[in-house]
Amino acid sequence: LRAYETQDGDRRVVVKRPAPPDAPPMRAGQEVSIRNERHALERLSGHPALIELCGSGTFRVGGHTHEYIVMELADGAIVEEEVLELAKEDRQLPELESLVIVDGLLDLLAYAHDRGVIYNDVDTKHLFWDRARYRLKVIDWGNAVFVDEPGATPTATRASDIFQCGELLYFIFTGGMRLSTESNDGGESFFVNFGPYAERIPARLQAILTRAVHPDPQRRFGSINQLREALAEYRQPLERVRDEIIG
Repeated sequence: LRAYETQDGDRRVVVKRPAPPDAPPMRAGQEVSIRNERHALERLSGHPALIELCGSGTFRVGGHTHEYIVMELADGAIVEEEVLELAKEDRQLPELESLVIVDGLLDLLAYAHDRGVIYNDVDTKHLFWDRARYRLKVIDWGNAVFVDEPGATPTATRASDIFQCGELLYFIFTGGMRLSTESNDGGESFFVNFGPYAERIPARLQAILTRAVHPDPQRRFGSINQLREALAEYRQPLERVRDEIIG
């Protein structure tokens, strides 16, 4: 639910809570996701790309008490919608701008991994890009996995986030296509099929993306920071050209 925080200058916020019309078992499942998100936002609080947790509390429905959380409303455009709208005109987000957006995400994921949190839901629909402020916000941490909790049996790993980042890169640079890969011998001949976009996407960027989504986790980047460093190295010449133009 969108709302205004009347005790904070009518700040725009989002209230996430179980849906009252749903059956109790469904509301219970929704509450697990909400509690998970609150835990992740508390643990990662302070990162500039993270949506801010503004508050939490409880309410009652049908004799049952449920939790809710209040978060800031993310400004900007949803990256997924931007990619798909541009694709209708056979256009794409500018390459450098796309890489800056992804770098902000990777910085947040590295911060999360250092604190035992796996995002486990990397998707362009969760990225809000405010072009006017050049600011990224990442939402929806309900699927987060905490790898350092006693007795936890993680359903995702750091390598899972790396793979999902590869999927995200593929989606952005192919104008909204879903990842397509081929392999005939257990990974030895694995390659990513870029389809009609193969000639548009530089070979170096294709190689980085391919390594990120390799089916063998041992052949992927060893960490989010390694992926980020590879993309930063690729981005440097683009930034130099931009700086020369501005200069």
